[in-house]
Amino acid sequence: MKNYVLRKNITTLALSFIGMLNGIESAWAVSPCTNSSLYGSYGYSEQGTSGSIGIAEAGIITADGRGNLRSEAKAIWSPFPFEQPLTLVFSTTAPGEGYTINPNCTGDAIFSVTVTDKNGIPVPIGPNGSNVIPNRSIHFVIDLSKVDIKFVSTTPDTVATGNLTKQ
Repeated sequence: MKNYVLRKNITTLALSFIGMLNGIESAWAVSPCTNSSLYGSYGYSEQGTSGSIGIAEAGIITADGRGNLRSEAKAIWSPFPFEQPLTLVFSTTAPGEGYTINPNCTGDAIFSVTVTDKNGIPVPIGPNGSNVIPNRSIHFVIDLSKVDIKFVSTTPDTVATGNLTKQ
């Protein structure tokens, strides 16, 4: 009798799990993502390292639903020899920059970052002493409600993760 009850409970649990997975699959089928799934303002934070520098950032990212991003954020990079906090302006204005979103709600973005110190003075951190860092990249996933986004940096020599929340 105990074996019968145990098998019945396991079978019920397995069928419930399969039903749940079927519901998740159906949700994906009903609500695929496109570039227009990322539209409006999102609060974001990011933590990690870039080379030997620890980074912590927070700001607002605005997406236009057509593959373009713009953001302004405050950041602390340590150790770093410039007046902090830094101001970071992310943009997707250069050729080849922007974001793309797949139907399964994963995506990739490539963008440039302009860096100034707390007094608005350009920080010469980019190529040739420029204050623009080109070709930063992330991979992200949008939740089914299209409110929360998790991301990881895919820029070489950077290990950072973060999240965005719809404002």
